[in-house]
Amino acid sequence: RVASSGGWNLLIEAYLGSWCGCQCSYWMGRVAGERFVGRLGTDGGVVARIQDLYERRGPMMLLIAQMIAPLSPPAQAMAGVFGMRPRTSALLSLLGSAIEIGHYALLGVLGATVLAAFGLTPGQCFFEWVGPFAAFAFLLVLIALGGARILRRGRAPFFLRIAYAGAYSLALLIAVS
Repeated sequence: RVASSGGWNLLIEAYLGSWCGCQCSYWMGRVAGERFVGRLGTDGGVVARIQDLYERRGPMMLLIAQMIAPLSPPAQAMAGVFGMRPRTSALLSLLGSAIEIGHYALLGVLGATVLAAFGLTPGQCFFEWVGPFAAFAFLLVLIALGGARILRRGRAPFFLRIAYAGAYSLALLIAVS
């Protein structure tokens, strides 16, 4: 899909969206972050340790956090709270967004290549290739192994371990179906 003209447009749009999201988080932290951190009611030690970490390793933290989706917005906001220069944040966000979007695009291309090697297209379901009975047998094996591990290695009373194993089995069945 990337090779088509629409694919490149999608990559550029994703890159710009990622960078704009980083900038929004940074400026929210810059404008309202100090008041928010002041209202948390924590002792100053936690905030001071985070600020010290940002002063020592702030740029590297922003680049690494960019690749871990749930960490990126708070990391960008904390950069704004603790006074990272806007230009530095913008440049790091440009680089981090390029790495992030390139990473996800590469995973997509590799995934499509692996599917094509097995004769599938990206729209087809994995179960079409494996077959429903093999998938069901695999699910039963996962339930049996997980349930046995909970029953054998759990530290809770036995009736509670049985309840945990049942909840695990039910959650796995729901997730698969």
